[in-house]
Amino acid sequence: MKKTYLSFIVIVLTMSNLIAQKVVQPKNVRWGIGVFGGINRSRPELRNSNFQSFPDHYGLLLGLELNLRLNKRSSFHLQPSYTSIDKLNANRKYWDIPSLGVSTIKIPLLYRYRILDTKISPFLELGTGYNQAINGYYRIHTYPMCDLVPCQVDPNFEFNYDLSTKSAVSAIGGIGANVTVGKISIPITVRYEHYVNDLLFSARFFGSGPQLQFENIALLTGINF
Repeated sequence: MKKTYLSFIVIVLTMSNLIAQKVVQPKNVRWGIGVFGGINRSRPELRNSNFQSFPDHYGLLLGLELNLRLNKRSSFHLQPSYTSIDKLNANRKYWDIPSLGVSTIKIPLLYRYRILDTKISPFLELGTGYNQAINGYYRIHTYPMCDLVPCQVDPNFEFNYDLSTKSAVSAIGGIGANVTVGKISIPITVRYEHYVNDLLFSARFFGSGPQLQFENIALLTGINF
């Protein structure tokens, strides 16, 4: 994880240096704030002794934005947000039903380039994100067999895992269009995110526990001032 944190810090410092170089032209630099939200489709994958996939989860993604416009086409965007998965059940396998829940604060830093300087302008974005899980669990409900049929569930047959590594860095790319109305802008974005490292759960006995990987696709809109 030290290497992951170091990589994230290097990326942020590099982007900060680019911002500082642009600030030599103060007439083109403008700060802005905004809010955004949308639908986030998460695809979690769990790896332990056996690969375990979960169905796609659709949930809300809500957040705030701080942006720095460098010129008519280039800008940086810092977008802290929140999203949550709860009681997501995998397909039943044998006599086990795995379930998953994770709540995450996401802090992406994005570079956005507007292809046209018009009131409706398509854009491309690229960046990195820091993802901090507030809480999370992986639970396995085990149904023992009694005379070839499932028995009544006993709490002793429920295994719980807690997150031991709660942070992950992600790579982000997206496309969209920016609609300018007077002094405000309305971005509409389709964004793809892939976790570079896994979230880890505590092991039941010894060694490493299950590893959780995420891919996200989000449809977002908002208002920037």
